[in-house]
Amino acid sequence: MKVKYTNEALVPLLGILTLLLALACGGSDSKESNAINEFSGSVKDSSGNPVASTLVYLIPISAIDQTAIVNSDIIADDADDRVAESYDEPLEDAVRAKGSTFLKATANSKGEFLFAAADIADGNYYLYAQPPLTSTYLPGGDQCRVALSADYIKGNTLAVVVSGSPPSSAEFIGSSECISCHADYQGLMYTAHKQGLSVPGKTGALQSKMNFPHMEESTNSKAFRRSSTHTKGLVLTFGDYSSTRGFDKFKVYEDETKIDVPVGKIYLWRNSLSNDEHTITLENTLNPNDPNALMHLPVKLTYGGTVYKQRYLVTVPDALVSTPRKGHYPLLQYQAYPGISTGFEQHFDRAKSKWRDYHLDWWWDVSGNVFKAPAETKTFEAKCATCHFTGYQGLAENSAGEWMADAVDDVQGTYDIDGNGTLDEINVGCESCHGPGSAHKASKSSKDIIKISALSPSRENMICGVCHDRASGQSSANTSDLVGGDMLFDANNLLPMPGDSRDEIIEDHMQRAGPKSTSLWDDVHSKSHHQQYADFIKSKHYRNTRQLVVCSDCHDAHGKRSLAGQIEYPHNLKGDDTDPTSPLCMSCHKEEYTDHMDLVTGTQHAGKNTKCGDCHMARTANSGPGQYGMKIYGTIDSDASNTYLMGDISSHVFDVLPSKLGTTAEDPASIMPNPYTNECGKCHIVEN
Repeated sequence: MKVKYTNEALVPLLGILTLLLALACGGSDSKESNAINEFSGSVKDSSGNPVASTLVYLIPISAIDQTAIVNSDIIADDADDRVAESYDEPLEDAVRAKGSTFLKATANSKGEFLFAAADIADGNYYLYAQPPLTSTYLPGGDQCRVALSADYIKGNTLAVVVSGSPPSSAEFIGSSECISCHADYQGLMYTAHKQGLSVPGKTGALQSKMNFPHMEESTNSKAFRRSSTHTKGLVLTFGDYSSTRGFDKFKVYEDETKIDVPVGKIYLWRNSLSNDEHTITLENTLNPNDPNALMHLPVKLTYGGTVYKQRYLVTVPDALVSTPRKGHYPLLQYQAYPGISTGFEQHFDRAKSKWRDYHLDWWWDVSGNVFKAPAETKTFEAKCATCHFTGYQGLAENSAGEWMADAVDDVQGTYDIDGNGTLDEINVGCESCHGPGSAHKASKSSKDIIKISALSPSRENMICGVCHDRASGQSSANTSDLVGGDMLFDANNLLPMPGDSRDEIIEDHMQRAGPKSTSLWDDVHSKSHHQQYADFIKSKHYRNTRQLVVCSDCHDAHGKRSLAGQIEYPHNLKGDDTDPTSPLCMSCHKEEYTDHMDLVTGTQHAGKNTKCGDCHMARTANSGPGQYGMKIYGTIDSDASNTYLMGDISSHVFDVLPSKLGTTAEDPASIMPNPYTNECGKCHIVEN
């Protein structure tokens, strides 16, 4: 006969079972041996596959080395002086140094792990997962970025997700293939990453300039006038050659009276006789006998333009070389975008004018005052492409001796860079950060692709750091003349893969593990562009005992707001940086910000009109011309001794810079930008 148990009938039975369990465990008051106080969990990938034999560490926060990092600790010539390498990856360096002393557990065949409550001392810990080295999984886990208290984890069960990685046989397939399954990430088309390289006057299928309304000002009809002859185009004058300058050895102005010794003219026009092709024509007015006194250079691509500046990439005329060339060469820089990087013709500093020379010297033979072809190694493909091309391939010489490169074919790509008849993804795409996707597409498993949020924080930041650092790559014998560039080749001309550790990349890919000292103001703060990572690793956000911040905590590389029809925050920030109460800062910093200002400075400043970044993210670095900054006295703005200049890229060290007001040893325009030259100077007027 079957007995049917009602809820009421179960109550006394459950009570008996509970009593028996309590007795078996030594009584209900035995906290240490009560299973509910154990810390248990599982380690799986995001497809739910268990990752057996994973070592799960409880890293005490006291093991996080917070020794200050300065640039000289990173780039010292003597390896013994590069001391930062022993603590520049907070979790992984802690395990390397002291892992044998940490409390750890090993995941079983089901990925399950268990810590006895009695073994967990009071305090806070980072929960760090180290999959077996024989697997394709990467260290970290999605639970490793926030320190957890012993009280929280005791009696708790946590599911840890670790990242897979593409096998070495995986190939790039292009973002169009990725989006065919992951349509919710199509918002990447609205980001600056996708606009980096553009065909003048055209928009690629995976590009949208919605968030960059001024981007085409450098190629529109005002800049490039439609005509059947170059003489009707916009005319610039270049001259006043100076061998001591860097990439801008010539001055370039629309107002020819600003140049003492003219060398030539630059005409910007759209050739109505050749499909309205954007064209830059160079004329040698200094030496009309130059056999190449008039050169018509087709503008195939623009480079940049979302915020700070835009450069033109042109091809070399056949008449200038014995063997036709296919490479793309930079020539001129436009930098008059409204906002935080506004150059204009009347600026006393030539570098902050509307136009700026960008390696016109590569096209000029100063000894004979004639035009020449740039060196074959000066192609965009050889100098810059690794950070822009998705699925970068090549770096090999063609028949003309040019250094060339290719990107992954993509039917929704921007431009056919290799001339094979298929568009290429010449901008940053999904696989630039997640790794080549062919194996993931075939297997549909997360074990074959990078899950960025499951990496250790230093590995995620390194994905961005490969391009936002300005380190110097290694090279093999056949690329020795390219050593010193920003492209991080190893000895086999291979690039780092997403998910590689900083330690591996420094060892295998870097000749210099950070920016040159001349690219910083003071061994800490950057003065040059694409060095946000170089700043960030020196910050307290990067290494601390509470939360290890990553780039994606503040920036959304997927343009989700735009995809949802919302207004995008600048730089794809996840919050409104003009609102100090927004989650951008206050999701981590819980203190009331006016109280914080009162405590630190003795005043609440402008109250709700004061932004966190006003003090903590002064614009120290320059990509384009930046802004004027504040004047010391009067309205004179043509004198470097009177004007503090402001950069256009915010410091990512997040400290408050020292004020250098009243410095007499050097002109204000030449000292490091400080809080005064940024927002503080709008209220605090300095008098001479």
